[in-house]
Amino acid sequence: MLAFAQGKGQARLFRTDKVQTQSQRYLCIASARSSGGITFRCGQSLAAGGVKLASTARYPTPTMLSGWSVEAAAVIAAFVIAAATVPAGVSGAVLLLPFQVSILGTPSPAVTPTNLLYNVVATPGALWQYWRQGQRGDRLLRPLLLGTLPGVVVGSIVRVELLPGPRPFDVVVAVVLIPTGAWLLFGRRTPAQGGRPRLKGVTLVFLAATVGCVGGIYGIGGGSILGPILIGAGRSPSEVAPATLASTFVTSIAGVVTFVLLATQSHGSISPDWPVGIALGEIGRASCRERV
Repeated sequence: MLAFAQGKGQARLFRTDKVQTQSQRYLCIASARSSGGITFRCGQSLAAGGVKLASTARYPTPTMLSGWSVEAAAVIAAFVIAAATVPAGVSGAVLLLPFQVSILGTPSPAVTPTNLLYNVVATPGALWQYWRQGQRGDRLLRPLLLGTLPGVVVGSIVRVELLPGPRPFDVVVAVVLIPTGAWLLFGRRTPAQGGRPRLKGVTLVFLAATVGCVGGIYGIGGGSILGPILIGAGRSPSEVAPATLASTFVTSIAGVVTFVLLATQSHGSISPDWPVGIALGEIGRASCRERV
């Protein structure tokens, strides 16, 4: 018999039962949601050389919104967030992820690649507009990609292997959002001495790698973190915005591909929620065209 427990406002994973069926042992992992629903996934026992099972859990489905109201809220949220953030070189994924968790109830860790998928769909239109205006930020983009691309791969692996559940991920969300918000509210831009930016070379690549790793865990391309830091270090917003947005786009593609590959080695909610990510991204893309 599968045993389970309900936690207040939190989905949980439970004990396992080994079942003997046709001389094969199967490992079943059951989970229950605070609403009372039960989901379970089964795979061949590890002893039989079967499939590796990943810990999966679903955020509690909110009771405030249901049916068409959820879709309406998603449309409004994606449009407003993209419209407010893209002109600054940020796709808005950093703000969209808490919405996915609290309103849409996207499973963990699938919420991370779903957020990255939003970036992939939403940002190309804004990038095209920047390039048409002659704003490319090529010199800044190269060191950013040297750091963020390997960083997002490492972060994606950490997310699946070490932080698959909702509770540890909630801590990650707080660690990312609180410092970012504090920087935006209280940080000051100080012109670099001699008109040259302070962050460059190996230091910039290392910073980008760190941000890429955080982005792979959280589900962002890194523009929301890199943008304020680079502008605060004396770089021009006209250079930073297109470079960080392009970095977000390429890094998000790498992140989505990494999660898809990881999903082939594990059972559970690891791949992106393709309909949600694409739908939100299309709304964000339409908003980007209006703002850039």
